[in-house]
Amino acid sequence: MTLTIADATVRGGGGRRDGELIMSWTLDAFLRRLDRCDHSPALDELTAMLEDLDVEPEEVRPYVRFDWHAYRRNIMHTGPLYEALVLCWRPGQRTPVHDHGGSTCAMRVLKGVATETAYAPADDGTLIETSRRDLPAGSVSGAADGFVHEVVNDQPPGFDLVTLDVHAPPLVAANTYARQRVAERPRAPQLA
Repeated sequence: MTLTIADATVRGGGGRRDGELIMSWTLDAFLRRLDRCDHSPALDELTAMLEDLDVEPEEVRPYVRFDWHAYRRNIMHTGPLYEALVLCWRPGQRTPVHDHGGSTCAMRVLKGVATETAYAPADDGTLIETSRRDLPAGSVSGAADGFVHEVVNDQPPGFDLVTLDVHAPPLVAANTYARQRVAERPRAPQLA
């Protein structure tokens, strides 16, 4: 696909990645670009586009809706080869441990801090925690098919989390894993 300068703006100042000039995308231009794709975007393509995205709070405000019982998935836009959602999380809310059932997923943290935990299968059929990381506002994370993870708002009360998630192709079904099948990685003792 050929893109023109009109597809991007320098609202966020642009920048450079690996010596290459990059432009920042408005949310509208980002969605138009996805709508014009003739293929389901690969993980590296989605994460790069989200890294270059310049989202103003007003642009997503209509999709920022919370639920007091569980994190909430708010559909923002769907195209034939992707879906874009705004996910809203109160403190303590989490996804189940899951994969993406054949879809690629890229997530950008718009507000707050997301804690992402990755898992790998063990020989006994349980899942072992392989990594855990905090993703502050502006961070981008991606997951290809087969990647098993969990995302949680592990922040104290009053600190909500808002993410922009893009699934390509649209997420039809994901595999979820029972918490009892997850073996927690031993942690070093906390020193006072």
